Amino acid sequence: MAHTLDDLKSLASTLRKRVPVRMWDAAVRHVREGGVEGLSDDGDELSLRVKSLNRGVWHQVFLWPADGEGDCDCEREGDCVHICAATLAMIRGMEDGQALPEPRAEFKVCVHYAFSSRGSTLCLERRARWPDGREVPIKGNAKEQGLVMDRGDLQAQRLFSASGFVGGDLSPVLVRRLLAFLEGEAFATLDGEPVTLQTEPILFRVRVSDDEEGFRVGLYRPPGIDRLFRGAALVKGKLHPTSHGTLEEAQKRMLLRGVRFEPDEVASLVGETLPSLSRRI
Repeated sequence: MAHTLDDLKSLASTLRKRVPVRMWDAAVRHVREGGVEGLSDDGDELSLRVKSLNRGVWHQVFLWPADGEGDCDCEREGDCVHICAATLAMIRGMEDGQALPEPRAEFKVCVHYAFSSRGSTLCLERRARWPDGREVPIKGNAKEQGLVMDRGDLQAQRLFSASGFVGGDLSPVLVRRLLAFLEGEAFATLDGEPVTLQTEPILFRVRVSDDEEGFRVGLYRPPGIDRLFRGAALVKGKLHPTSHGTLEEAQKRMLLRGVRFEPDEVASLVGETLPSLSRRI
């Protein structure tokens, strides 16, 4: 059965009786500050996002008003300020003739990860992007500038703060760690073209080839890579981190050059070197 305004008011009344006064007051502030965004309403289930007060992160809330239930992805079990705020925002919106609540204008700003390439090096500039396409470079801590970030953005900000990165060239290590946080929904471009960020690594391969009377073991990039950077690879419009497994830096460099094995070293190659490499890559 589709939910009604009365269902939402009943849920709100139940929540108000169950939660502490301070939590309810905080929920009211969420709504007044425009920190609730309606995502979808299928008649039975409502999906909304609620901004944490004093924190640049959204939490997703689901409401089932006809059943008198709600759920949130925050750390708190049971009723929380985000469920209360979502319920209140829906009531306010329906009373004003609005299908789903709209967030305050500045809360619609997203972080644009503008990657550019300089040879094999990736560079990054973060920009605040408004729905109308207007962009402003982000200098320093995005959270301190009042921008609302999702979980990936928040983790990326922590990474930048810990490393002292404010923009410019990205080290291979920083590229790989950044891509681990920003999969899928982050708005990103590479040299001005849209790009999808992925966490799945592109693994380099070990290959054994003939080398005169002996053999050469080397580390080679897999097929299908459109562009290879330090720490990442572009494959069909998707930017993946690269991985050399658990190889140490010296081992990686040695294998990239190629390691020659003499004919009398075949037993060591087959019995020790290759099994060891297979466990590391």
